Amino acid sequence: MGGATSGETVGALIESLKKALAAGDVASAKEVAGNLAQLKVKTNMIVESVGDIPPGRPGTIRLNVNVEDRVETGVKIILTVRPNDTIAALKRKMFHEYTFPVQAQRWIMGRRIPKDFETLLENGIGISGANCYLYLVSAEKVGVTKRQAELERQSLNHPATPQNPPGLDRAIPAPVYPPYVEPQQTYLQPRPEAYQPQSAGYTTLPPPRTRIPSGGDNGGYMRMDPRPRRPTPAPTPPKRPAKPTADEVGWHCPACTLINPPTFPGCSMCSTERPADYQVPPEGSYIMDADEKRRYEDVRRNEQLMQQLEQDWEREANEEAAANFQRILDTEGQELITNTEDFECLICYTDVAPGEGVVLRDCLHTFCKECLGEHIKASEEPVVMCPYQDGLYSCPEAITEREIKALVTPAEFKKHLDRGLTTAESQAANSFHCKTPDCPSFCFFDDNNNFFPCPVCGKQNCLTCKAIHEGMNCKQYQDDLKRRATNDDAARKTQEALDTMVRDGEAMKCPKCGIIVQKKDGCDWIRCTMCKVEICWVTRGLRWGPGGTGDTSGGCRCRVAGKPCHPNCGNCH
Repeated sequence: MGGATSGETVGALIESLKKALAAGDVASAKEVAGNLAQLKVKTNMIVESVGDIPPGRPGTIRLNVNVEDRVETGVKIILTVRPNDTIAALKRKMFHEYTFPVQAQRWIMGRRIPKDFETLLENGIGISGANCYLYLVSAEKVGVTKRQAELERQSLNHPATPQNPPGLDRAIPAPVYPPYVEPQQTYLQPRPEAYQPQSAGYTTLPPPRTRIPSGGDNGGYMRMDPRPRRPTPAPTPPKRPAKPTADEVGWHCPACTLINPPTFPGCSMCSTERPADYQVPPEGSYIMDADEKRRYEDVRRNEQLMQQLEQDWEREANEEAAANFQRILDTEGQELITNTEDFECLICYTDVAPGEGVVLRDCLHTFCKECLGEHIKASEEPVVMCPYQDGLYSCPEAITEREIKALVTPAEFKKHLDRGLTTAESQAANSFHCKTPDCPSFCFFDDNNNFFPCPVCGKQNCLTCKAIHEGMNCKQYQDDLKRRATNDDAARKTQEALDTMVRDGEAMKCPKCGIIVQKKDGCDWIRCTMCKVEICWVTRGLRWGPGGTGDTSGGCRCRVAGKPCHPNCGNCH
């Protein structure tokens, strides 16, 4: 057997070695390996399984493989394997099914890296659903080129034969030609001596064959083809496509040298990113392959879907905006905005049914109509504020004039307007009220005007003297006023009583206009009857700063930082 050199003998020896190794027959395997060594045969054998599957265990199991590389994580593959398969067979299976090079595979089972000759059972994997990990290193790191990977994959797809054993150079198959079809022939032969010319009505015999001497084995006759022979045309080279293919214009992976389609952002084998300096050819300038075309169509379909979704979103947004604008217009035309849901009034604490309450326009606070109406009637301010307040917040928004008009009677609304005019008159520094008793007329003046002719009572008011002194000039009137005050005992006693009340703390002078004001009862918050300014009674100063109501930068600053304005403060303002 050692002298045999034919491919059949080598193939038989290899098969014998496989069987001996699979059966665990060490002696037979050693003998066959010696015979192969004498033949100087280069072999590369991989043990796919070791021993038999133990009784009670399934013949095949499902293995959950978690695949990771330096780019992708979380990819899960399910393989059908045998428990006695070796790690080497597992690597070949992954390469055959998923084109992961064997050299690039790093398996992890039970927190260790198994050896190629170990089986799955030896690594604790014998039932379906077991988990393991496969980490893929780059093809460049392990020195695998695209050509090597293709040759290895071809060897897996075309297993070795006795004439082409593993480890030997594969024989080039002989070319296969189409079967030869013999053309129709005509033979020439001599005319028989007894031949007579035909007469009318007889069938014409075939033409005679002429005997031509030849050295062939056709009985002395040469076969002649009656059809004219044409020269064999030269083979036409395949036409080159008008556009280059994806392989011709694709980019070469710097790690594994695989040529990838132009539009692929990463290598399809090792996931290496496309080089930054690569210029993607324009669309339509080359012929896409099937994978790239399918991916391109998916991208275009997703883009069209997103464009359609954006159009739908924009249309819905426009429709919603138009509907909201129409609702605003409808609301603007209403005197009062009523509630659409049940709520509890924060003033009377009763449940208010839909349509029975009011939603204030500027702050959206809700109250029942009766409470808001009473709040407006009780207000002495020209601007009626929203009544909402809690321990930390007081609403700074005002109730609009149209809401006030809809909540009170016409007489009460007129009273509200008159109160606003009176307050505006008293708070304006350049206002002047007609001195005729019970005349409601007033005006706003400037330094260029000295007289105010009242349009209601018709009296001429002197703006300098703040009085009506018809028939006297300003000097005559002022002298007369001083004379009457000196001689009028009643006026003198009245002035002394007021001074005593101020000195004893029963009254005070307004810090703004200077008139005498008095607190009869109630809290420490009072208002000047003349200029309508808010006054803190305990500090004898203004309640608010220069900005008016709510300005805590000045005034008594009560409850700022949680502190009262005065030791005697009743904490009621």
